[in-house]
Amino acid sequence: MEHYLPHSLSDEDVVKLYCLTTDPQYYTILYNRYARKVYHKCLALTRDEELARDYTQDIFLRLLTKLEKYEGRSMFSTWLYTLTRNYCVTQIRSVRTRPEELTAEYYGLLIVEDQESGDHRLGVLQQAIATLTMQEIEILRMKYFDDLEMTQISKELRLNVSAVKMRLKRSRDKLRMRMERLNTL
Repeated sequence: MEHYLPHSLSDEDVVKLYCLTTDPQYYTILYNRYARKVYHKCLALTRDEELARDYTQDIFLRLLTKLEKYEGRSMFSTWLYTLTRNYCVTQIRSVRTRPEELTAEYYGLLIVEDQESGDHRLGVLQQAIATLTMQEIEILRMKYFDDLEMTQISKELRLNVSAVKMRLKRSRDKLRMRMERLNTL
């Protein structure tokens, strides 16, 4: 086998070499390449630096046992991104994130003209978010807070692009309708 410098190896080759040898240098290469990216993904999903650091460490510990399951059907980075997203979503669901904690994220979707109006709209948004499912919240978060393209969302959710567009539209419409209904009360 030719001798490659670690930085010249593809991610897929590093995974293969790690699985064959269990040499920690290969795992370290993956960690060095992706720790920052995984942390930022965790931070985008949790909006909490401490949780993001903890989740990043947990994900890389899980990666040790999951590397052998990587089949190479997608790029390693996509596979790791999916693993990261799934782990974070599972953790968030297990904590049962309260709707009022999500409200601050969605507050940025509103155009606030003055503080009183903003406070009222924030309250309405909080109530409207409480009526959404976790799947609806997740697709809105992926599009508007993680700034993912439709193709990336479709890969993450394992749906075709048209299904993603439809779910996103329905989630936006549901949120908008609930807000309008709450505004008239």
